[in-house]
Amino acid sequence: MERRSGRPRTARPTAPWVAVLALRCAETAAFALAGVLAWWLHPGLGPITPFSAATVVVVTLAAAWMCERFGAYHLSYVFRLQAGLRRQLYAWTLTMSTLVVGAYSLNLSDAYPRLWVGLWLVLGTVLPMVVRTGFSGLTRRWIREGRLAQRTVIVGTTDHGRLLARHLRGCEDIRTRIIGFAHDEQPPEEGYIDQVRVLGDLEHLVGLIRRNEVDQVIIALPWAQRDRIMRTLAELADTPVDIRLAPELLRFEFLRQRAEIVGDVPLLRVLDRPVSGSAELLKAAEDRVLGSLLLLMFAPLMLLIAAAIKIDSRGPVFFRQTRYGFNNNLIKVWKFRTMYHHMTDAAASMLTQRDDPRVTRVGRFLRRTSLDELPQLLNVVTGEMSLVGPRPHALQAKAGDLLYQDVMHHYAARHRVKPGLTGWAQVHGWRGETDTPEKLTRRVEHDLYYIDHWSLLLDMQILLRTARVVFGDKNAF
Repeated sequence: MERRSGRPRTARPTAPWVAVLALRCAETAAFALAGVLAWWLHPGLGPITPFSAATVVVVTLAAAWMCERFGAYHLSYVFRLQAGLRRQLYAWTLTMSTLVVGAYSLNLSDAYPRLWVGLWLVLGTVLPMVVRTGFSGLTRRWIREGRLAQRTVIVGTTDHGRLLARHLRGCEDIRTRIIGFAHDEQPPEEGYIDQVRVLGDLEHLVGLIRRNEVDQVIIALPWAQRDRIMRTLAELADTPVDIRLAPELLRFEFLRQRAEIVGDVPLLRVLDRPVSGSAELLKAAEDRVLGSLLLLMFAPLMLLIAAAIKIDSRGPVFFRQTRYGFNNNLIKVWKFRTMYHHMTDAAASMLTQRDDPRVTRVGRFLRRTSLDELPQLLNVVTGEMSLVGPRPHALQAKAGDLLYQDVMHHYAARHRVKPGLTGWAQVHGWRGETDTPEKLTRRVEHDLYYIDHWSLLLDMQILLRTARVVFGDKNAF
């Protein structure tokens, strides 16, 4: 906040939940008004019938419920216009689609004039959008005025309190407006800290609270100084404001993590198993069922490839290579042999290069089209790999002159899920030679994004994009 003279503003801010409630009511009324207006605009219809009025009420409540389910009233979308409008539109479209399908399924279509339903669909799209757009403009003004934020004072002028203030201001959270610091012991020499005013000691802070000029107090004192924290709490215990104790974390790395209660002890959830519970069962079913179907579908092609390999050069059809799998365990990965048998490199100590003399004629085609990876469907159906996931890398694979694990300290985090036949990095072009640390870094970043955002829908999207990427990728050789 900028430097200002005088006391903090005394006007109590509007709580964000009040604004959200007002938006809910206004949009619900807009859905209902759309139905009534559509009936009135329909030529030839008289006063609205009790049956149609009941339909308006039911559909309105259903639309409001669907908006809630789609997250249209979540704070992160209420104050972001385009994101909120998308969720509102999804909810309304699904609600009206359900009405139409239900009417035809129950032979009630005659009770709903088509023009009325069509007009209602259009008006029910437009009117709530107008409401939300107007609300967005109003809330932007409120945000600028600070009317949606809790007036917050930070107790503690040490490095911990300064870091907390800097972090909260950088987040630009509309629910928090820092109006100043309070000190519990010796006052700081300066009257401002990072352009935030030092209001005074705890006694002065209590006076501000009594005058209804503070909504929230955050205690940002070192946790090791228990007596100091308890004295501060005792001073503020009988004041009607929210009092919070800021976590003393290393540079606030874990501030976005949630807490859970274990044995009455609050524990910070730093990392969760990426795919667990029902999600793990879904992904296993996807791999076994879809993997088996793909293996059967590609079996004739694999037989033709095997024959071509035998005709082209001496040696076995398949090549098995030890690679890192789930939880950093070693697995044997199946591939079609693409190099001359006496030149194969099981440890991948030397990366394959463009026009590599070790690669056979058939092998060049297989590598360019990634058909050499098809035997890994065997690894999928046996549970060692997934259809989608970070690609398994060989033990001695290098980026430049460094082993993969020496390039990035958190490289092994990609092994928190099973390796995949294809992945998020591959469909974004990060496949093929990793001759520089930068290329590996980008690949791993995409792998970690996939792990953090896994869903069955994302897997399907990657599988659909894989064929187009594979046959048009110039990085495969």
